[in-house]
Amino acid sequence: MYLSDPPIGAKVSRQSVGPTRHFGVPVGYDEHGTKYFAHNSPVCGGVCLVSAREFSQGKPLRIESVPAPGTEGAIVSRALAMQGQRYDLVCFNCETYANFVTEGRAYSGQVRVVAVGAGIVLGAIGLYYMNRAASYDRNVGRFRDRRGRFKR
Repeated sequence: MYLSDPPIGAKVSRQSVGPTRHFGVPVGYDEHGTKYFAHNSPVCGGVCLVSAREFSQGKPLRIESVPAPGTEGAIVSRALAMQGQRYDLVCFNCETYANFVTEGRAYSGQVRVVAVGAGIVLGAIGLYYMNRAASYDRNVGRFRDRRGRFKR
């Protein structure tokens, strides 16, 4: 669901680079009515607060999850308590932060997808090279190359 003004404590994302999304959590307003988001960004080096305009970068915001009634305060407290934590692409990225703050579990579905994809690609490369390698012919007790010729 896309909204221009997501509720406080919601897990929110916007399009980032390519198919990836950038996650954050709206945490409140300042005295001028400007909404602020907490997010974990390599640009600011970790968890920081930015205005809604800065967070969205002019892109539509998608609400990933809405807090259960009465939990907004705890979510905001967790989000603000983590300010200054350092960014890490694999172990503590924007999605990991938003999931931990809103759900209490630190994980990143995007990193998981990339890791599984990399494993599949590396496995396929390994199988390709295994099939190109020499094989042992038990009948004659010698190795054959991939063309079936005996190796020296």
